[in-house]
Amino acid sequence: LAGKQEGFNDGKGRGNIFFNISRIANFNRPKVLFLENVKNLTSHDNGNTFKVIIGSLEEAGYNVDAYTNEGNIFEKIILRDHTHILKSVIPFRI
Repeated sequence: LAGKQEGFNDGKGRGNIFFNISRIANFNRPKVLFLENVKNLTSHDNGNTFKVIIGSLEEAGYNVDAYTNEGNIFEKIILRDHTHILKSVIPFRI
C-alpha cells in the first residue's frame, strides 16, 4: 500500500485538503467540480472517509456521483486505479 493511510488524521495536513477544496467550492459555487483520488479512498477507514466526503458535498446541495476507473485506460499515463467524484448543481448520473 502506498502512503501511510492516515486519512483525515495525516500529521502534515494533507488529509484535510478536501475540506479546503470544499470550502472554496462552496464559496464560489461552481456548476461542476471534478475531484479525483486513489482507489483506496472508497474503502479507507471502512468507507467512512468516503462517506464524509460525499456527505459534505451533498449537504452543500450538490448532486454527487463517483466511480473508480482502472488506471490503464489512460494509456499508462495514470498507473494506479483512481476514484473520480463529480458534483454538480444539475442532477446527473455517471
